[in-house]
Amino acid sequence: MKRIALLTVGLFFVSLTFADYSGNNTLFGSSNGSTSNTINGTSTDAMVPPIVASSGGGTQQQSLTSNLNKAQGTQFSNDVAETPSVKQTKPRSENKVSDYDPFVSNVYIRTGLNLKKYGSNLFQMPDSFAPDQNIPVPSNYVVGPGDSLKIQSWGAVDGDTNAKVSSNGTIFIPKLGEIPVTGVKSGELDGYLKKRLGKIYRNFDVAANVNKVRSIQVTVAGMASQPGTYTLSSLSTLSNAIMAVGGPSGQGSMRDIELKRHGVVVDHFDLYDLLIRGNNAHDVQVLAGDVIVFKPLGNEVALYDGVKRPAIYEIKSGETVRDLIAFAGGYSNDAKTDKIVIETIGGDKAIGVNSYATSQALNFNLSDGEIIHFFFFINKYENSVAVI
Repeated sequence: MKRIALLTVGLFFVSLTFADYSGNNTLFGSSNGSTSNTINGTSTDAMVPPIVASSGGGTQQQSLTSNLNKAQGTQFSNDVAETPSVKQTKPRSENKVSDYDPFVSNVYIRTGLNLKKYGSNLFQMPDSFAPDQNIPVPSNYVVGPGDSLKIQSWGAVDGDTNAKVSSNGTIFIPKLGEIPVTGVKSGELDGYLKKRLGKIYRNFDVAANVNKVRSIQVTVAGMASQPGTYTLSSLSTLSNAIMAVGGPSGQGSMRDIELKRHGVVVDHFDLYDLLIRGNNAHDVQVLAGDVIVFKPLGNEVALYDGVKRPAIYEIKSGETVRDLIAFAGGYSNDAKTDKIVIETIGGDKAIGVNSYATSQALNFNLSDGEIIHFFFFINKYENSVAVI
């Protein structure tokens, strides 16, 4: 009986010790929030039960996992919304239906080459961004509501102030009141303000400049990667805006982009002019309320082997093989330029392959769906001796 009593007492103390040991683990956090299935407002380490692909209990586990993922997704969204100044750059999705171009697949089937569309790597996923407002403005920049002006005067009048252009287009100067400045060019501010202040003061000079530019909103429509309304810097040109909003979709044109203002088309923009020829004559400044319209994709041809920049190019009516070679940066140093191979698609969708003398083919007009290539030299040594 004594042995039984002693054994009972021993088991009692062991159980107390084990309970205390378990309690200490929780108290000091060794198995604390990291193993809890409860999600609070600040925890991001909640353990999600595995999804089991079975009937019965598996359904309940999937539901719990889905709820946890939704909770974590909501928390992530709230965090992003509270820090709008942080720009998140994501690579442009290649799986969207709008990014699909059947000619890219067609080229792969016909040549085995994974040629990219020229310029497609320039664009990122569109996102509204906070413009850098502390940059010098050109002398032809037109002042408008939201801009901030720095005004300094010396001589009979000594002053230094920052004035923000109000929504009615004016700034306030003591003793003079409101002065309209909307529509005044940045390079003309000094003379304009001196003339206005000269009605009260004499023997002074004034210097003024735009030290912070306003933000504007533009709308993107048509065959755009992500149509919508975007906030840009008022210094943005059309090419800046196109890059910022993600450019055209896979079915949109890089060579036929319209800029509309008050319902009227004010510019037709061809990105090839800027990217290939360096011509920015049509790269005009965008204004608040402008609409950028990406027109549908035009005809396409592919060029590979024997050129510096093999790719798929969008073409316009009247452009020739000579123009296409120029788009591709000219011949590569290993190109055999005496002959050219042109693969065409006929009216009955039959594919025809023809070889021409390059001098003859340079003035051929390009047609939709053509695949063109040259031959190239294979560098090798003949009748050579290696001395080791």
